Parts: sequence; structure tokens; C-alpha cells
Amino acid sequence: EVAGSYDGFLLDQYGVLHDGLQPLPGALDCLTELREAGKKLVVVSNSPCEGPAMGVRLRKMGFDPGLFDGMVTSGDLVKRHLDTVLAEANERGDPPPRVVYVSHEDHVRRGVWAPEDLKAMGFELASSVEEADLVLTNGVEVCFKGTPAAAPSNFERDAEDWGPIRPLLEEAVRRGVPLVVANPDHTIVRSGGKVVNCPGLLAAEYARLGGPAPPCYGKPGASIFRE
Repeated sequence: EVAGSYDGFLLDQYGVLHDGLQPLPGALDCLTELREAGKKLVVVSNSPCEGPAMGVRLRKMGFDPGLFDGMVTSGDLVKRHLDTVLAEANERGDPPPRVVYVSHEDHVRRGVWAPEDLKAMGFELASSVEEADLVLTNGVEVCFKGTPAAAPSNFERDAEDWGPIRPLLEEAVRRGVPLVVANPDHTIVRSGGKVVNCPGLLAAEYARLGGPAPPCYGKPGASIFRE
């Protein structure tokens, strides 16, 4: 009844299509019915994965990527920003930008960039904020990922346990090192009602500490909907 009034739908994934592990009840049937009715379907997600990686994850959960006319993610927008950072550094004749990487412990399972991926893009990994040109976060389980200074964090499970994250943010604010956030969500709810803390909380804390509010590469920012 509602679907008949629209030509297409913009769909979130977590909490709409699946719970992070498996499809939500009725989601696959609903998508199939919408496609059979000729509706356009586009996934618009705050996932830190780039679109192709998100497609792989959706397929593993039972979603045929052919159901969708397109996918755009926070990771896509951040990748475009990182490409711009690299291009501008190259134009100035600067050395490779140095990045503090805050990410997931298991980047393969989560579908985000490995430290080696950042190096292949043209970045160097920084072992301290003092030597960094920017802080990039797409997870909250490991600070300084890919370096000898790598430090685990319990923040994903406990929002009161900032561990190495708050000192990192404090130093970044003090030194004026920008924070780039892939996944502006503060929390998501997974299977069984489990609440998981996300990088968007780091953006809020960075601003609370006195830094400029990081750009929103994802919802509810406007840029992801222009894609």
C-alpha cells in the first residue's frame, strides 16, 4: 500500500535489513516484492566499509546484491576525502601524509581497510599523534593500528572505558590534528539487543574537548544523499 506511492527507496542496513549477523524477519521477502514491483532500491549506510566490501558482507548474510540499484557508504565518502588529501599533498610537494589509524581488531571480518591498504593509498602510519597529519577512525578497538604502538581498546563494549582513546583525542585537539570519521553512528544494536559503540562517539568527544566538529561523512549529513 505504501510502496505504491513511491518510485524508489533509500534503505539503511543495520536495523532495517539485518542485525549485523542475519537478515531481519521479512526483509528478504520485502526486498523481493519491491523489486518485482519495479521499485528502485539503494542502500545508504554509515558503514565504514566501501560499497563493494559492504556488498560482499550483505551477500554472506543472504542478500543478493542484484536486488539493489546502488550502494553508498560512509566509507565511500571518506575514501574520496582521503584521495583529496593525498592529491593536495602531492601538489604541494609534501611527503606522504601521516595517519594515526583507529580501527577494528579484525579488519578482514569487518570489511575495513587494513593498515597495508592505507600504505598502498600513499599514507604513512603514525605511531603517535605528535607525528600525525590526521587521525582516521573507522572502528574503536585498536589505536595506532599497524604500528608498534598499537594499543587495544574496550570502548566498543563499554562507552565508559575510553582507555587509550581519550588521551589520543586530547592530544589531537591540542595539536590541531584533524579527525576523520568513517561511520558517524554513535551506537548500533546487534543481535540479541547488544549495544555496540561506534566512531561517531569519538567525533562528539573530539568536539567536546574543544576541537572543530569533524565533517559528517554519512547520515544525517547531506553529502551522502547527493550520491
